[in-house]
Amino acid sequence: MDTVDRALERLWEWAAANHISLDRRQQQQIRDYLDALLLWNRRVALVSQGDPQVIACKHFADSLVAAAQCDSTATVVDMGTGAGFPGLVIAIAQPAARVTLIESKRKKVSFLLQVISTARVENVRVLAVRIESAARDSQQAGHYSLAISRALSDLSGFLVLAALFLSAGGTAVAMKGPAFRTELHRLSESDLRRAGFAPPRAHPYELPDGTKRVLLSFRRL
Repeated sequence: MDTVDRALERLWEWAAANHISLDRRQQQQIRDYLDALLLWNRRVALVSQGDPQVIACKHFADSLVAAAQCDSTATVVDMGTGAGFPGLVIAIAQPAARVTLIESKRKKVSFLLQVISTARVENVRVLAVRIESAARDSQQAGHYSLAISRALSDLSGFLVLAALFLSAGGTAVAMKGPAFRTELHRLSESDLRRAGFAPPRAHPYELPDGTKRVLLSFRRL
């Protein structure tokens, strides 16, 4: 068993233990995704890690948790998807959802398009624009039930942008690490009211290596 096989076997075991179900087609899509990521990462800075075990643990597992919390028929926008986390994994894990990936860097867009083609992911599209530009587009604004990001560190800024994409009653989800309480402390009630969101619900979880993570879900009022 090579390093990729070992990394994926560990990922499947962790997913099953966390009640995340993936059929054989979905597992093969993730395998195709990881293979492409490892190949491209040698010449394009997609993720900082090169070890399949670390990538599977840090990126794919994290994104699968987000996918498991996503409604199966959601319309999802991933704001600043980078190498496709979590949006492309959500599209694979939730094939009835409709997912839009926003990424402005051309090399990353090329990578995403190749993975989508190679892995035959049919419910996802890529917008090669800046997040702010997409948010001002009448074809995007107010059209999504879920806006999510791992890339945006400032919660107040994230909520302002997410609000532009969401329909009434939609949800903004920020994926965070252990320092999330500090960020929440800086987020005032007036910031929430200004952006039009209710206070967040926190969904804590652990990655396969024990890293603590949390999903912060904000409902649009």
